[in-house]
Amino acid sequence: MSLPNQQTVYWKLQEFVAHGEDVSCLCMGQKTAKIMATGSLDKSVNIWSVDKPHSILKLGNDTAAITCVNFNVTDELLLSGTQSGVIKLWDLEAAKKIRSMSCHKAAVTAFAFHPFADVVATGAADSSLKMWDLRRKGLLYQFRWHSSSITSVEYSPDGRWIASTSEDGTAKLTELTTGKQLADFNQHSAGVNQGVFHPHEFLLATCSNDRTVKLWDLETFECIGSSVPESQPIKRVLFENCDGPSRENGGTLITASASTLRMYCIEPEVVQLDSVAANWGHVGAMGQIHSQVVVASYKHTNVSTHVVDLSKLTSKGIPVSAAAAPSPLSPAQPSGGGSKNSSIRKNFTKEARPPTGVTSNDADDEDTENSQVLINNPQDYDAIFRPKQKLDRSPTRDSQMFRPPGAVGDVPERPFTSCSNNVNGGGGLPQVPQANVPRQSPMGAEDRGRGPAPPPVGNRGDASLLTEFENKVKRERAESQASATTPEGIFARVAKGHETVTTSLSSRCRNLEIVRAVLSSPASDYSPASRWKRAVDTAVGMHDTSVIHDLLSLLNLRQSCWTLDLSCHLLPSIVDLCRAKHEPYNESGCTAMRLILKLFGNLIKQNVETSSTIGVDISHEDRAEKCRRCYAEIKSALPYFKDKSILPGKQGAMYKELVILITSKL
Repeated sequence: MSLPNQQTVYWKLQEFVAHGEDVSCLCMGQKTAKIMATGSLDKSVNIWSVDKPHSILKLGNDTAAITCVNFNVTDELLLSGTQSGVIKLWDLEAAKKIRSMSCHKAAVTAFAFHPFADVVATGAADSSLKMWDLRRKGLLYQFRWHSSSITSVEYSPDGRWIASTSEDGTAKLTELTTGKQLADFNQHSAGVNQGVFHPHEFLLATCSNDRTVKLWDLETFECIGSSVPESQPIKRVLFENCDGPSRENGGTLITASASTLRMYCIEPEVVQLDSVAANWGHVGAMGQIHSQVVVASYKHTNVSTHVVDLSKLTSKGIPVSAAAAPSPLSPAQPSGGGSKNSSIRKNFTKEARPPTGVTSNDADDEDTENSQVLINNPQDYDAIFRPKQKLDRSPTRDSQMFRPPGAVGDVPERPFTSCSNNVNGGGGLPQVPQANVPRQSPMGAEDRGRGPAPPPVGNRGDASLLTEFENKVKRERAESQASATTPEGIFARVAKGHETVTTSLSSRCRNLEIVRAVLSSPASDYSPASRWKRAVDTAVGMHDTSVIHDLLSLLNLRQSCWTLDLSCHLLPSIVDLCRAKHEPYNESGCTAMRLILKLFGNLIKQNVETSSTIGVDISHEDRAEKCRRCYAEIKSALPYFKDKSILPGKQGAMYKELVILITSKL
């Protein structure tokens, strides 16, 4: 049995044909570097596990060549951009397309998900940078900071800034709260390929076709470090996970060009740790798993993945040749009086990410049929993209690292070790010589209930070991039986194998507790109508259909609590309930729809048919706008209700009553 090669620093993981035409873009998962997505000129997107040559998912039938792909921070969603300026949002857990938006007039070249909001930033070949609300498909911001094609877009960890890089040789920092440009980093002499924020500190790293990487202090907006030019343009840059001994006093920066990977220690002093020569070609993405960096590259129709073990590059966090070799990073002189490489920096304050608000219910009906999703490997798909309630849905950074060539996946067999370390020096069971074991006669009928005969007198150590082992087994069995009689033990036994259901119910209970807390707020703080409005806002913001169902079950019994504002806010969720697969959800949604039509149907019709009044009447305009929104939502659901009204039984009668009510009221 061969052992792993402890000196292996770099190896190719695999190479395979990814598409029928040339690969045009590639990205790795943000939560785990074990998955990646590829886009091609054949207008399709494939999802892969980086260590397997067969695709997990194929997202195809697009209208133009794919130019950009990217995962969100949880690897649950994927964005694909095309040559025609259209982006599509894919739900990888549901294996379907849920959004299609025409964002630019030129090819989409970069985009990034906001860390905790349903917002995405897109960059294009026409140098425009835009921000979009994925929930409402609306444009939030549009910036024109660059003069050439945008190459990368990235949000800061706290979601307040956005860094964009361009082929014009600049990187721009934009503050989203004001929509103003904070800084213009223009010290590169060629196009900038990528900009990356430090995960904690106020630092930005940029790599460029001028073959250098630069570090920028985001407190003073000055360059605090720049590498000497390498032999080739630097395509990707990555801040290493700050969890190793070499990062106690700072951070580590990793850069990748077409033939070299370099690792730099950036604080307290800028020092090169080591480099690895590797001819991997056009670098598309770079990620990290523990102490290993995974590099994915592509050429024509082929994609190859490579692994570099960073732990073999340094020794106890000290550069191998730090004392002899000069540092290839030279500190840049600040234009102002700011201190260089300060050991104390401001940190990004990260907010907790709420559940994503873009669900499959928000799909575009008009082009859902034009998108194909093929699950090529169901086993790998289930292992990576499980439902959201599933435990261990996808690999994490704590998952097993890749093995170098020659490593053995199986754990070597070990001899049985005893449960007690006080017998025979803590070794295994002693081997009894065959000559010292007297031959035993078969047990008679009178001895069968007594168990085996005691060992010989000369082996009392074995007898004490076996007795201790038997006593331990009896104690564990008694404890297991005792715990099985408690309510917790009974629930654990019943819930075993049903983790999906228990996780879903636990999440549902937590969300309902939050809604109940809002409804139970002191009467002196909010009026009853205001409390219900806040509770509805909270429930809708959770994007949990079961919570909306539970809340409507209560609201449907309290007609006095309904207002036009509440109805307008709840109608999209009510329509989703009517379209749900579960009959109880359909019933609560249809009941709420009937209440809205009976209470506000005439008012909605009157405001929709009445032309605008002379003069300015803010309250009237606000009411009319809400009525128009309600009218549009109900009318859009009418064809679905008509299709369901032909069903037999109670469900068909329920939808038929809705169709009659909508026709008579509106």
